[in-house]
Amino acid sequence: FFFDVGSCWGIYSLRLSNINEKIKILAFDPIKKNINRLKFSVTKNDIKNIEVFHTAIGNTNGTVELGATEDYSPNYEINEVNAVINEKSKINLLDNLFHFKDKFLVFKIDTEGSEYDVLKGSKELLTNNKCFLQIEIKKVNFLKTVDLLNNFKFNQVSINKINKTDYFFSN
Repeated sequence: FFFDVGSCWGIYSLRLSNINEKIKILAFDPIKKNINRLKFSVTKNDIKNIEVFHTAIGNTNGTVELGATEDYSPNYEINEVNAVINEKSKINLLDNLFHFKDKFLVFKIDTEGSEYDVLKGSKELLTNNKCFLQIEIKKVNFLKTVDLLNNFKFNQVSINKINKTDYFFSN
């Protein structure tokens, strides 16, 4: 399984779907225009192994307000203070949505600063499966995110040396 958390337009999901049709891809994004674009691409290309979820992922269940600082941006943050455009979305925990055990799971997490909450709401998935994570971590969240992953028995295995915000972990 490949979890594309913060899929935006689905670049990772769409590319991976062509590499191996046996991989089950689960793509999550809270922004309606991003979801519509991804669903259009999936339909147009007759892709069968991507399931799209219109929801934010975090450590709570309910609704959340997201905002972007530029009206053309596909990247929204939860409770953005300087937002020029806003959108409400459902939010849920991955642990509420999936109950896998002893599986191989790969995660791409790019949630514009909500990575800690995504991980916290995914504790059961992360600790009951063999996992590989690529996470964009904001500097302000780095220490608490790494501490949480260490508590979940994950080790950092690499960093993207170009942008220095994408980190790779495995258990």
